[in-house]
Amino acid sequence: MDAEFIARRDAAISKWLGAKETLDSAKPIELDARNEVTTILFPEPKKGTQRYALNGGYSIKLVHGTNYTLGDKDKIEGEGEEARKIPIADQVFSKLSQIREFLVSNGHKTADEADAFLNQMVQWKPELHEKTYLALDPTNNVDATVKSMLDEILTTKPATPQLTFEMPKEKK
Repeated sequence: MDAEFIARRDAAISKWLGAKETLDSAKPIELDARNEVTTILFPEPKKGTQRYALNGGYSIKLVHGTNYTLGDKDKIEGEGEEARKIPIADQVFSKLSQIREFLVSNGHKTADEADAFLNQMVQWKPELHEKTYLALDPTNNVDATVKSMLDEILTTKPATPQLTFEMPKEKK
């Protein structure tokens, strides 16, 4: 490697590591300051958007909401060698089945009404399972057809690069 490349490489890595360190140390400070401003200006925030007027036409805008998460990504069923992690989809489908059974068996809704209600209540985000998609064999007619059909609705774009600076491993 020539000296010019090494100098550019080292400068770029140094710049990136410095910026990453600044960002990592600033995140918790910014969050604490944001929470402090929120507590002072909006002591009893309501769901939605609120503004606090400042001098000169400036204002602080707060968007306040609630995050909802279905399932427990760490849920384990069984013990010892029998223990297995329960996928979130399985947890949700199980609970929706229980709710459907309750609604229908108690006469609160017909089966079709219960299905429509639950489909409105819990929405599913279609997501491609990359490993399965990439495993489709282009020499197999069925796989090739499935891939071609999926490709009609699939959009791809480069992901943001993920970099990690790794320290040398200690020799034992």
